[in-house]
Amino acid sequence: MLIMENNHRKSWKGSAALKDNVLSQMEIHYEKAMLECVEIDSVLVKIYGWNNPIDYPFCAKMLGLDEGVLRLGFYLWEGFPEDKKGIKTLIKLRMELLESVPVGVDLTNVCNEFIVWRLEDADFGIINSQMNQSVKVLLQEIIDVFYQDIPNMQVVQPKIELALQEVNNNIRNLWQKEQKTEPDNYRMLNALETAAAACSALMNAGSAADVAETYLFGGNGTNVRNQEQEEDKMNDKLLQLIQAAPEI
Repeated sequence: MLIMENNHRKSWKGSAALKDNVLSQMEIHYEKAMLECVEIDSVLVKIYGWNNPIDYPFCAKMLGLDEGVLRLGFYLWEGFPEDKKGIKTLIKLRMELLESVPVGVDLTNVCNEFIVWRLEDADFGIINSQMNQSVKVLLQEIIDVFYQDIPNMQVVQPKIELALQEVNNNIRNLWQKEQKTEPDNYRMLNALETAAAACSALMNAGSAADVAETYLFGGNGTNVRNQEQEEDKMNDKLLQLIQAAPEI
């Protein structure tokens, strides 16, 4: 599996003091129920988002964390800070995520491993669910690319686009002719949309978060899954991968 060298660094810059500093500031934010920036080396860093968008490349650099992992983690450990209780919930979720990241490990390949798990895992992967065999073959092609020393997604992207067009045509034609929907079509569409998001993994630090969101809701907002259960599975898997990241 390809290692993206430009993101290769020790988590928390190898500094337990940095991690402790960030978490202690977040603890104060929690007690005050206020979404404030953390201060690192006299620089303010946004870590909560919501009405104050996060600059992910900058945030990742200041925290010493992989940008893709940060984007995926913040997507999964999200809250709705519409009141004091919601604010404290969001802060607590982010604290739990950041607390789980060890100091001095290599998080570079976590997102790729997460995407492959999302596609192929025996219990939770898309490829093992009930769907068209040709789609399963296509998903396996994508997984195989991830395991190449020099992955090239350009080989499979046109096939994904063609399959997406075919499924969308089937959905549209069925509705026009019979005014009905077929759940299997939407499951297949969801799988292909998720696979399309996975194809951008080598170029886009937000691809793992896109995969998680697309898997849950699909590009057209059609939810074919139990969101709460699936989010819990993805949270658990991300934590497992983070905890298993090698020391450097």
